[in-house]
Amino acid sequence: MSNPQDLDHDTTTYLTVTLAPSISSSSLPNYLSFNVETPVTLDHLGNVGALKDVYLVGVPKEQWQTWGPDIVQRLQASEGVKVVQVVSAPSRRAKRDEF
Repeated sequence: MSNPQDLDHDTTTYLTVTLAPSISSSSLPNYLSFNVETPVTLDHLGNVGALKDVYLVGVPKEQWQTWGPDIVQRLQASEGVKVVQVVSAPSRRAKRDEF
């Protein structure tokens, strides 16, 4: 899995998908079809840290902008999926004045 600093939030929207313990990550789809011409690509990036049932999935930003809510809904409807969450881009903290 990529380290958080390696994730490219400018080109990709990331989702965490929590599966039931009895479900394998191989059951997650690689594509979702909303439009026959262009299926939505799901890039499986591996587990989130040491969590065995939580997986990180990347979706190209341009596809996310068109199909975002539908992607979440379709993943949540998949067998064995407990939770789907959008990972927000890390924000920079403002430097505090020392005085």
